[in-house]
Amino acid sequence: MRKYLPKFLFVFVILAICGLPVFGQVTTSGSIVGTVTDPTGAVVPNATVTAKNKATGKESTATTTDSGNFNIPQVSPGVFTLTVSATSGFKKSQITEVKVDAGTPATVNFVLEL
Repeated sequence: MRKYLPKFLFVFVILAICGLPVFGQVTTSGSIVGTVTDPTGAVVPNATVTAKNKATGKESTATTTDSGNFNIPQVSPGVFTLTVSATSGFKKSQITEVKVDAGTPATVNFVLEL
């Protein structure tokens, strides 16, 4: 019995070490990405995009880039209300039901009215 114990421990340790990376790859958050444009299709830079989790009330914000893109990373899965506001005479826009799943970006594009 004793002669098999070292072999058993060796195999057990190898299996335990090989299994560790699998447990570290669980994704528990999602993200919200998209583009903000005007009615002609031109991008709107420096617009503020706010995502509010309907269950928790937690808000996250992002500002659109020069190419009109935004990214709100690492948000908890759930349903969000998104609001976009920009200066220069645009109306505020809102989408009330954006579902975010863990590990999958939710894509939302906005067209702001003048």
